[in-house]
Amino acid sequence: MISTVAEVRSTFAVRRVDRLIGRLFTLSTLMTLYEMFMNALGQRQFLNPFWQAVALALLVGAQLFNLANFWIGRGARWGYLVHGFSYVLAFLTWGFQYSDTTYVPVDFKPWLWWATGSAAMAFGMYIPRIWAFAAMTFVPITWGILRLTPGGNGHFGDAIADTLYSTLFPATIVGLVYLVREGADRVDIAGEASRRELSELARREAEARERIRLDSILYSSILGSLKLAAKAKDSKEYKQVLEVTKQ
Repeated sequence: MISTVAEVRSTFAVRRVDRLIGRLFTLSTLMTLYEMFMNALGQRQFLNPFWQAVALALLVGAQLFNLANFWIGRGARWGYLVHGFSYVLAFLTWGFQYSDTTYVPVDFKPWLWWATGSAAMAFGMYIPRIWAFAAMTFVPITWGILRLTPGGNGHFGDAIADTLYSTLFPATIVGLVYLVREGADRVDIAGEASRRELSELARREAEARERIRLDSILYSSILGSLKLAAKAKDSKEYKQVLEVTKQ
């Protein structure tokens, strides 16, 4: 029964879970957004201010959009794509933000690092499972490559460590999210199956009551006709009883 209902069902539990997950996502990314913003401000003297402002505007705009989306709006899942692609666009501006001739301190780490993990997580929240984990691998790898460029200011070991951290942590979170969503999906399937079973039971009870009512009417009609026929005194009255019965 459940497998049949799975084709068309309510998504009440899934929608509620998705909205809750979206709200938790925006709260967690607010914390990383603060770190990212403060590090970006600290690095503005080393970078092109215009392109850095463009990248920051993209990331902050995506955050504000999802705050409205998950807390006020309908909680559309494609809000995760807005977050992910805002990072991609911001990442593409890095070549304009940094100049090879710019001096950076020894401990310099591009401010985009503080947006990498949440971007990988955002793609994983939206894209189907196989592609989600591919995206959550691709985003950190691109960061690792950036880390090895002069502007990334990192060694091979730093790049590997950053890539692993920004892959494993989002993948763990997204894996838990998939488990929660599957649980909510099973709740919806079971709930829809239960509603259909109750609807079918109510239909059968209504049909049974209707049959009883019709049988009662038919029984009363036949019984009444038999009584009239029994009281008939001659063939004329009996014929009248037959005419009434036919009507």
